[in-house]
Amino acid sequence: MSAAGNGDATAPQGFAGVDPDRVKDVVSAVWDHKDEVASAVEFVRDHGDDLVRLAARLPELLGSVSEFLTGAADDARGAAAFLTGDGGAEGSGVKALAALAGEALDTCRRELASARDLLDKLGDELGDVPIPSVRPTYSEVLGHKLVTGLDLGEGKLLAAASARVREGAERFDGVGTELAKVADVLRKIGGLVDHAGQGLADTATKLEHGGQALGKLTS
Repeated sequence: MSAAGNGDATAPQGFAGVDPDRVKDVVSAVWDHKDEVASAVEFVRDHGDDLVRLAARLPELLGSVSEFLTGAADDARGAAAFLTGDGGAEGSGVKALAALAGEALDTCRRELASARDLLDKLGDELGDVPIPSVRPTYSEVLGHKLVTGLDLGEGKLLAAASARVREGAERFDGVGTELAKVADVLRKIGGLVDHAGQGLADTATKLEHGGQALGKLTS
């Protein structure tokens, strides 16, 4: 006797092997969202012509977006080159400018240090220059003071000038310290600019790839 005759209780198989339980789930889901489905159908019915025109223009729109992304990629790449240098060329870009400015300030600082040493030496030399001094000596004769001789000595009349020169030299130290700080800040700015430029370059590459992908859809 066949299995059907024996009342086999195996799960029923739907038409063409479709699981009827899955069909019921789909129908149930559609029924639960019947209002949304009805709204969507109504929208398509009311705006069918607009949707057809949109579909017809879709390749053109995608092509425009592709061109926009390609142009944005070029702009981003140009900004990156402005920041980091065109093709990595030496002496170009904001990064290189910041580095050159830092080097220039370091050179100025070294020159100031040399000038400070010279002023120190000049102050020492001025302080050691002996200046002859002459003082009269007096003797009292018959109740009157008469010049009876000269007292020859040695003085340091340039000592005050020497001290002022040394003070000026010490100020050079402060200027050199500030220049060193500014040079360090410029180098840090150069590092930040380089990081931003690399980020822009990466963004340009991603935009270009996106434009190429959209371009393939319209080709």
